[in-house]
Amino acid sequence: MKFMTDPQNILRTVDIVFQVFQNIAPRYDGLFPSVAERSFGSILMDWPLPAPIPGQRNSDRSPRGNNLAHDIGLLRCLDGLNREKASARYDGLLKGYMEGFASVCAPASPTGLLPWGEHAFWRLTDNSIGNSYHLQFHERAIDAGAPIHHQLGTLPLWIWEAMHEHNPDMLPRFVNGLDWHWMNEERSMFNRHAPLTQFIRGYPLKRYAKMTGKPVPTKDAGSDFPGASAVFIHDYACALKVVEEPDPAWREAMMRFSDSWWNRRVPSGLCPRSGGQDAGPALGQTLPLALSSMEVGEMLQDELLLERGKAYADAILNVEQPDTDKGWIWADHAPDGSPRKHSQLWAGNRGASVTAGLLLRILELGDRCGQADRALDLALKASTGYQSEPMRRDLIVRAGDPGLVIALCTELHRRTEDAVWLDAAMLHATDAMELYFDLPLPRMSTGRNHYEAQQGSSVLVHSLARLALHAEGRDLLGGLATPALR
Repeated sequence: MKFMTDPQNILRTVDIVFQVFQNIAPRYDGLFPSVAERSFGSILMDWPLPAPIPGQRNSDRSPRGNNLAHDIGLLRCLDGLNREKASARYDGLLKGYMEGFASVCAPASPTGLLPWGEHAFWRLTDNSIGNSYHLQFHERAIDAGAPIHHQLGTLPLWIWEAMHEHNPDMLPRFVNGLDWHWMNEERSMFNRHAPLTQFIRGYPLKRYAKMTGKPVPTKDAGSDFPGASAVFIHDYACALKVVEEPDPAWREAMMRFSDSWWNRRVPSGLCPRSGGQDAGPALGQTLPLALSSMEVGEMLQDELLLERGKAYADAILNVEQPDTDKGWIWADHAPDGSPRKHSQLWAGNRGASVTAGLLLRILELGDRCGQADRALDLALKASTGYQSEPMRRDLIVRAGDPGLVIALCTELHRRTEDAVWLDAAMLHATDAMELYFDLPLPRMSTGRNHYEAQQGSSVLVHSLARLALHAEGRDLLGGLATPALR
C-alpha cells in the first residue's frame, strides 16, 4: 500500500522551511534568497546558474538575490500560520521581511519602481538593484541594458499597508513611477516593461528596436496585455486606499489603464490578448482584469470598475469550453474566434497554463460576480482528471504546479465537502513531499536539485499548509483564507 502523508507531517515540513529562512534571513535584512542550496538556505553562488528547465528563461531569474514577487505565497503563509498558531517565529519572519524590503530595497530605486518581478530583483550580495538580463547575456554583459520593471502580479493590500508603515514614501513613489510604463508623452501607448533606474520614456521599445533592427512601434502594437493593466489598476487603488492624502492624479491614471482595454473589447466582451493585429479574444488575459476591476471596485466603492469587472466576468463564463473532459480550458482564441491555446492538467513548462491555476481564478471570479455556482460547475467538470491522474513523471514539473493542483483540490473539498477531493489533495501532497522535499527546502522542479523561488515554491508551501489546516478542520485565516496563485 502506498504511503500517504498526514496533516501533521505536512505542517512539520512547512515549519522546517521557515526554520531555514529564520536562520538565513537576518544576514539579508530579513529577506529570503531566491536561489539557494536546499539544506541551509545559503545563496547559490554558481555563475551562471544551473541550466534553466524547459520553458524557463534566464532573463526571469534572480541570481544571488531576492525577489518579493516570488515570495508572496510565503508571506501569506506566514500570516495565516501566525494567526492560527500565534508563533513568534512566523510573526518575526513576516515583519522582518516587509520591513527589510520597504526600508532597504525600495529607497534604492531612482524612479520609485521596485526591484522585483520578471526581470529585476534585489542583489543580496551587495545591496543593489539586480538585472536578470545579466544572466541571459552573461557572455556579453553590454547587451543586458538597464534593469527593467515588470510587475508579475498584484500585491495584497495588507502587505502594502504593512510596508507603508515602515516607509510612507514607498507607495507614493511607486505609483508615480508607474507613469514610466507609458511609452509616449500622450499616454496613448503603454508597455508592461519600464526602465527601473533610468528616466527614459519608451526605453523598452527603443532597446527592442536596437536589438532586433525593427522599427519602434508607434501605435497600438506597442501596447500589451490586459493582465498588465490589471496589476497597475490594483496598485493605484491600494495607494488611493492607504496613503493619507492621495494624489487625485492617481485615480485618473488608474482609469486610463482601465479605459485602454474597455474600449478595445471584441464582440464577445473579452479583451484581445494584446495590442497586436493578430490578437483575438483572450480569456486568460481578461481574467486578471476582471478580478482586479471587481476587487478595486469593492475596495474603493467604485461602481464603474465593479460594473466593468462583472461584464468581463459574464464574457469569461460565456466562453464555450467543449473539452473539460480532457481537463482543458480554452484561454486564447484567434481573431476569427477559433480556439488557439488551452490549458493542461500538467503543463510541465512555461509554455502552457496549468488548468488548476485557471480554475482557481475562475472560482474567485464566480464569488466576486455572484455566479459562484456556475464557476464551480465548470471547475468540477474540468478537474476530474486530478482525481485519478498523478503528477506526470515524464515531464520536468516546476514546484508551483503541484502547488496549484493541491490548492484546487483543497478548495473543491472546502466548497463541496465531497471526500474525493480531500483524498485527491492528500494524494498529490504525498507525491509533492516525496519529489520536492527530500531536503529542508523544496527543489525548484523535478530534475533539478536547488531551490529557486521563481518556479513557484511559495505556492507549493502555501498550498500544503492550507491543506493541512483544512484537513484538520482548523480555521483558514488571513493569508491562508484563499489559495495562493504565485
